[in-house]
Amino acid sequence: KDSARAILKMAGRFYDNDLRHNRKICPTRSHANRDELTFDNPDFRDRPQRPGLDSHLRVATADNKSAGHSLTLQFFHASEVGRWKHGEVLTGVLNALSSGPGTMGYLESTAYGSHGVFYDIWRSAVEGKNEWTPIFLSWKGRKEYRTPMTVKQKEIFANQLTYVEIQIMEKHKLSLEEMAWRRQTIQGPKCMGQGMDPADVFRSQYPLTAEEAFVTSGRNYFDLGVVASMEAQARQTPFVRGVIRV
Repeated sequence: KDSARAILKMAGRFYDNDLRHNRKICPTRSHANRDELTFDNPDFRDRPQRPGLDSHLRVATADNKSAGHSLTLQFFHASEVGRWKHGEVLTGVLNALSSGPGTMGYLESTAYGSHGVFYDIWRSAVEGKNEWTPIFLSWKGRKEYRTPMTVKQKEIFANQLTYVEIQIMEKHKLSLEEMAWRRQTIQGPKCMGQGMDPADVFRSQYPLTAEEAFVTSGRNYFDLGVVASMEAQARQTPFVRGVIRV
């Protein structure tokens, strides 16, 4: 509930700081509580002075199995779907989502393993089997995921790179500063104490590819980064059927 209300507060801040307020054209708000923002619905005589949307912005938790029932939704944003315990909640809400023009739905999440409803929807979207558009966002290229270094520090760090780090750096075209941040994060508390190899935790929380994002939980014998890379390569290799004569 706390996370859901934090999202509603965020939406409220967007509304409060909307620059259209200065131009008197921002839709007026009727009222707000801890679970809902309600926009005004003035009659046609007041509408020029009090533009309204006649709509609601509601938040609910993924434990609320009645969420979306008896509603018709035009916009829907589901957060951290990979952690939802009840798949029927998502089914209920998606059934309430209108299929009319202008309708939008967003399912976002950290991957949390190659299983569950979020993974199933993602795989079907990648394969073009459903109406969703798969979008993967990496940490690569973002300024906050770099460790600033002097020219001398870069030279020293470059000579300390492991074979695996060199492979990752060349494959994904990462800078030395990005590689330094990656190493510090893997060796730091963010990737410790989760019953997994810290490098696998990093791949799950800060993936460079969608395949890395869906690494499984628990300790694994094989390097999951290598497995993910081989799996992606196998999908790109055309299937050939034939006969081998001995």
